[in-house]
Amino acid sequence: MATVPDHLVPQDGLTNSSVRWYRMEILHDEGMVRFFFAFTDENKQKIADYPIDLPLSEAKNGGFNAMIAEAHRCMNDNLRQWLYVNDTVYRAYSDVE
Repeated sequence: MATVPDHLVPQDGLTNSSVRWYRMEILHDEGMVRFFFAFTDENKQKIADYPIDLPLSEAKNGGFNAMIAEAHRCMNDNLRQWLYVNDTVYRAYSDVE
């Protein structure tokens, strides 16, 4: 597993904002299931939705819980990528090495 720099180590209490799954749509014509994640700000106001699309066939193979877990795994991958890119830009503009 990769080493996480000290300034990126997760900790409680940094912010009251959140990301949470709140809705699922079955798109029969497209053979997909769309999971919606809500991003909320410090005041718990929704500021954005982010959809994750998964093949409907996964629902048949692993069941509902497996599909929800896969949607969360995909969201985790997105969040990790965003954090990496954001930290790269942060480092480019700061004196941090």
